[in-house]
Amino acid sequence: MTATKSAFISYSWDDDTHKSWVRALAERLVANGVHVHLDQWDVQPGDSLTLFMDRNLPTADFVLVVTTPSYATKSLSRAGGVGYEAQIITAHIAAGIARSKFVPLIRSGSMSLGTNDCAVPPHFAGILAIDMRNDDDFDRKFEDLLRHIYGQPALQRPPLGSPPAFLGGDLISNATTTSVRLAHLEIEHWELESGVVMNELYPDTFEIPNDASRRNLQIGDFVKAAFKYSYPPGSDEEDGGGERMWIKITGTNGPYDIGTLSNDPVCTDTWHDLSFDSTIVFLPEHVISIDRGGEDAAQAEEHDQMVTSVIEGFIAEFSIEGADIDDVKFVLGSLERAQNRNPEKDHEAIWQEVHDRVNIEHVNMQIACSIWMSAHEHD
Repeated sequence: MTATKSAFISYSWDDDTHKSWVRALAERLVANGVHVHLDQWDVQPGDSLTLFMDRNLPTADFVLVVTTPSYATKSLSRAGGVGYEAQIITAHIAAGIARSKFVPLIRSGSMSLGTNDCAVPPHFAGILAIDMRNDDDFDRKFEDLLRHIYGQPALQRPPLGSPPAFLGGDLISNATTTSVRLAHLEIEHWELESGVVMNELYPDTFEIPNDASRRNLQIGDFVKAAFKYSYPPGSDEEDGGGERMWIKITGTNGPYDIGTLSNDPVCTDTWHDLSFDSTIVFLPEHVISIDRGGEDAAQAEEHDQMVTSVIEGFIAEFSIEGADIDDVKFVLGSLERAQNRNPEKDHEAIWQEVHDRVNIEHVNMQIACSIWMSAHEHD
């Protein structure tokens, strides 16, 4: 529920008609949920007007100043209750209290400074006032006042759009509002590693694009990120393994970049729900490489297709039944990563290492072994 707002009405006792108009304004505010401090009902005979002002004017959410030429004159000369209220108001303004708390309501006179019938006190010069001189327009002006009190202006700033395309191609759209989050190892069984952290840990060997480049991506750009995997209990595959893959930028959502995976991961199975064209949510810190033309990503996709073609050709040539191309690609990927970790290690030793820790159907292991050994038989 909306918190109750309060308002203190400062005005001059010009005549009974003016006092009645002020009271009617206060009654209408009360009817709309605003607690109004008004001397006409809050101060009884024998009560202190000064105490009423000291207690309520500073603590009210808003001070509504009903200005007339008489009010402006008394305010300037510091005469009577108006003069005392003017001292409190000017002290608050000087102390840095938000000017939006003090709302001038012009009831009669001129709004032009320096004229004989000016209704604007000097300390309200330059402040946007609500013109309530025309009773025929009262309802609309009262709504403007009520909207200000409740912080709901009729005209509000529209959401910021994207810069025009002629400034440099298709820029990332900020129109997406659906809630998103990063993948988590315990839920999706994969997550992205921070390139920034890796760069800080290994500055001499792990380079990443600079911060400005990582934060100014465009739709159609490709970025590379490091994926880290976990595996089901009892699996022979090593937790913490992963691979680096390309992501095609498609948009953004708040601080997050959004893209689609541009190649098939070797980890694809029922445990890791990742495949070509999967949606990936990431942050600039996850970007370890940028390919604005898409050539590197295209080469990665071409390599993936080439591996798939080799596996399919091998299966067809030897009429192998029960083979799973994704399982074979997974084993080959594991072999490649093992070799990258130990480039001087013998290929047969690498095969034995992977064979001992990867639990894949025998036929797929044998296909991977044959392709792996054939690829390195010249060594």
